[in-house]
Amino acid sequence: MKILPKKSLLASALLLSMNIANVQAVEMCGEKTLPRQGEVPANEMHCITDYGHYLFVDVPYDNSDVTITTSGGTFTGSDADISLYPGTWWGDGDVEASSSNPESNDESISFVSHAGKRYFHIGGNIQQTSIIVNISGGDIPEPPAPMGDYIVYPTSTFVEVPAALISSKDQYGATVTSILATSYSGFSAIAGADEDPITDVAAAIHYLAEADDLADPDLNQLLYFLASYKYYAEQMTDSEAQALSTALLAVTQMTDFVSPAGSVIQEGYAYALTNLERYSGAVFYKDQLPHLLGLIQYYSLQSNPFSISNGGDTTMALMGAIASAAYYGDAAVKATYNENMLEVLSVMRSFVFLGETSLDMRWSGEDDRKWIMPHSFNAMGKISTVATDEAKTRFDSTILEAHGKVIADISQETASIIVTKNYLENAGRSCGEGDALFGSCIVPPNVEDILTVSHACTDNITIRAQGTISPATLAQSCADMALQESEFHAFFNTAGTPVAGDLNEHIEVVAFASPEDYEKYAGEFFGISTDNGGMYLEGTPTAEGNQARFIAMQCPDSWLGGSCQYIDQIYNLRHEFTHYLDGRYIKSGSYGSFDYNVAWSEGLAEYMAMGKDHTRTLNTLKGETIPPLYNILFMSYEYDNLYQWGYFAMRYLAEQHKSEMELITAALQAGNNNAYVTALKGVVQRTESGFAAYMLENSETVAPTAAQIPAADTIGSCNLVQQYARYFDASKTNFTFTNTTNTPVSLFWINSTTGKTNFGKNYKTLNHGDTYTSTSWTVGDRMMLSDNNMNCLGVAVMAADDNTFTIEADLVKDVIVEEIPALNQMGSCELAQAHLIMNESHEFTITNTS
Repeated sequence: MKILPKKSLLASALLLSMNIANVQAVEMCGEKTLPRQGEVPANEMHCITDYGHYLFVDVPYDNSDVTITTSGGTFTGSDADISLYPGTWWGDGDVEASSSNPESNDESISFVSHAGKRYFHIGGNIQQTSIIVNISGGDIPEPPAPMGDYIVYPTSTFVEVPAALISSKDQYGATVTSILATSYSGFSAIAGADEDPITDVAAAIHYLAEADDLADPDLNQLLYFLASYKYYAEQMTDSEAQALSTALLAVTQMTDFVSPAGSVIQEGYAYALTNLERYSGAVFYKDQLPHLLGLIQYYSLQSNPFSISNGGDTTMALMGAIASAAYYGDAAVKATYNENMLEVLSVMRSFVFLGETSLDMRWSGEDDRKWIMPHSFNAMGKISTVATDEAKTRFDSTILEAHGKVIADISQETASIIVTKNYLENAGRSCGEGDALFGSCIVPPNVEDILTVSHACTDNITIRAQGTISPATLAQSCADMALQESEFHAFFNTAGTPVAGDLNEHIEVVAFASPEDYEKYAGEFFGISTDNGGMYLEGTPTAEGNQARFIAMQCPDSWLGGSCQYIDQIYNLRHEFTHYLDGRYIKSGSYGSFDYNVAWSEGLAEYMAMGKDHTRTLNTLKGETIPPLYNILFMSYEYDNLYQWGYFAMRYLAEQHKSEMELITAALQAGNNNAYVTALKGVVQRTESGFAAYMLENSETVAPTAAQIPAADTIGSCNLVQQYARYFDASKTNFTFTNTTNTPVSLFWINSTTGKTNFGKNYKTLNHGDTYTSTSWTVGDRMMLSDNNMNCLGVAVMAADDNTFTIEADLVKDVIVEEIPALNQMGSCELAQAHLIMNESHEFTITNTS
């Protein structure tokens, strides 16, 4: 070590002292006033503390002068820097402007901005740093003319639409055929492919609209595709956006589009409009708004509107569409709203107040009556954010009118909660004495006033609960978690060592006193959905200060002996605590780091919590057919009885293939998703054959019907109508069916995870001589062939090569052909049986003269 002279040591000490003094002299702004992500109010000083901030400011006018400034505070490792983005989200496009002074939190950028939200990032691990966004100047418009009286908007608007570019389905682009042959899960790959499908899709929709058949399933499927297109595709070009807008305008001109017959297509149209909210599509939104308003007005004028077939789904989609464009739309879209604000207000007032659309009065229960209100009040709140002060006042008065109306049919508390959570919060406001809606809204409770008990089981486990929880319940809950942790570490041999980088040393267990209190407060305090039995929130386990939290409820007495083992037990405590242990000691990274982890997460939690004694699961699965093990280990949250099947899959592996569980565990602990998925696939291949026998031995489930896979291009037995493994990495294939008989035969896909067909999705009915070809199917997919009475005739299984199936006389030899009566004639009672229906609906009249 180098020895410094005393004089040098003294100088160094003085310099160090000066540096410390400088650090201490830095202005510290105190407690943070902004979250890591969200809006910064303009022209107000705020305080930020965190690692990386994703912020935006709402600029009121074009050509405004904007300056973003940070100053003071301290930093750890990296200091503050500012990056401004040109687009409508963080990271949307190249950085437009930046500031990065080394070793300092003092940063500033100035720019001239267009109107709308401007997104910027504050980098660095900073503490108590001041931030202010100053906005001044800009093209301040002339004060708007006073709004006139409310109007009744026309439900239909005629527009001239040019002719479609194609004139038959034979001219469909290749991607259109793929879209028509796939389900929702396949849309992302098509939308994100190198060959963008939007031009072909727009051309097909335009043609179908011109063909004027609202019941054509192709039209419904293509609009359904557009609902998710923007999330996976590149931004549309100007010409693509124009083609899509023209196609959607053509849809609005279809005969009976604005009628009950058009409800399904109306829903698809509403979802498709989201593609015209931003970028090149935004300039065309003004052409679509009259038709969106017309549809909303139409439903508000109907008697018993929700009894219209698909009326509920359609009205939800319409409310979502008009809310989304106002909130997320570019400046051109927001300008369209303000230029037509009287019309927008009039239509929304008709929907939320004047019409029978304010509540669904078909029902007697409050929950069933109020279901539309959150959707319509969300829309009102979001639209109000782009409105003038006069318009905002009218929005408030409409909400007060609606509140006064609905409290005759639902409770005042429920109505006021919806005003608060759905209108005010979406409008960027809260219920307070200074708000115009005070008295018709709910002042949110404070978490400290409700969760008055804080009980430390250990330094790492805290229970927060309402005051009614008993000391006995607290003690038993702590004991349950201690036992669970001990068993978990013993099973996985963790030695109590967390995975690398996991900082979730502490878990907070929040226990509300009842299911009712859970529903009332959990969403308010923690922002979660409450249509469940509790929820574990892992957060970001690698982040300093992250708080893992399990939110639960105590069991009511009526659950004792079924879902709960003792009075006032914290429901699902051991299950949810296992999620915490799994995340801390097994899964490296967060829950979302791994694909196909539903069975592992939920099944493992059930097995670790219940062991071999799980009466409820045994009762649930009694009489159920055993699915392939692959379907369980690769299942999603939509899988039927996922907790029960997941439990048995984990129990099977734990009891009979412990080494396989260790392979999965190693991949999870390494944080390697690819290795995890590979391990999971290998486990299935090595252990699948013994799963059914294990289930039969340990439960009252039923073995699947034995069925042989037919040779290629051969139609097999109807015993194949059952669950089957549809491998996620299987190759794609095509098929062709040809009917050589005089008997109509229809094609239905067999859902691999349910083993059932959806008779509402008829891919094709083949008459004599008809041929149907489809692409982009998965090897192993099964198609059921059916007669007109939905009786299975056989099952085709897709092989790796192009599949060619021929329907011959032997397949249909037992079909009993029904005698359909002539038009306007009564038929035989033998017709009173299951049957396929055609696409088009008709009215009918029956008169009794007897």
